[in-house]
Amino acid sequence: MKTAFRSLLAPVLAAALALALTTSVSPAVAAGKLEVQGKEIQESQGEWQIKLRIDLPKPPSLLDVSMNATFSKVMVYERAIMEKGKAPVLNKLRVDPAQTQSFMLVVHFADTSGAVFKATKYAFPVKRSSGFFEAGEYLMRLTGPDGDIGVAQRVVLNGENEPVYRGPIEFIEQVGDAGTTKKENGPVTAPESHEVAPIGNASSLIPNSAYEKTSEEELRTRPKGCGCDVAGSSSNGLSNVAWTAMGLGALAVFSRRRNRRT
Repeated sequence: MKTAFRSLLAPVLAAALALALTTSVSPAVAAGKLEVQGKEIQESQGEWQIKLRIDLPKPPSLLDVSMNATFSKVMVYERAIMEKGKAPVLNKLRVDPAQTQSFMLVVHFADTSGAVFKATKYAFPVKRSSGFFEAGEYLMRLTGPDGDIGVAQRVVLNGENEPVYRGPIEFIEQVGDAGTTKKENGPVTAPESHEVAPIGNASSLIPNSAYEKTSEEELRTRPKGCGCDVAGSSSNGLSNVAWTAMGLGALAVFSRRRNRRT
């Protein structure tokens, strides 16, 4: 009896467990379906046109439904210049952690007659000028009032990003004529100097008149090439008057001696 009861109870328990697992997992599974039409999109005049097909489990209660679109940047297409004068090469750089940006969309699910459908097509642009979007790869998620719609879609935005120089940086300077320096691929410039050089004509701090002798100094200075003294000058500590007196005295003595002889 117990064995028969257990055999009947086992399928019931298995069915209940399966139902419980389905019920617990269903909220985590995205409802509806999301499809990006054209996974690789070419840039046109600085923007990319994203085209979607959105399928809901049932028609929404409103004609317009607000949804949130989230883009995760996972890879950037870098154009790297590895050598001066060479064309850039494409480097696919992984972004880790991924950068994200979200914005609101208002999706219309009705036609011109007002009939509401569960599926619709919707298109919108993303622009390079926003500062977030550039050529690279993204994961896009769409979230509605009841949660995520479908699964994340991989979107490739093709285009040419601004080139980035990745080659070696040279600091070598070549010395040219007249002591000038010339940087590679640059104009010739004068060498830097921290010395101060005079510019223009400046007036002397001591005027030229300071070197000219006054009239008094001219009288006291013996002219060159002359064996006589000038009035007011002195020689060996004797004045001209003393020399004159001595001369007159000698002349008087000489005259007396001459008169005695005669």
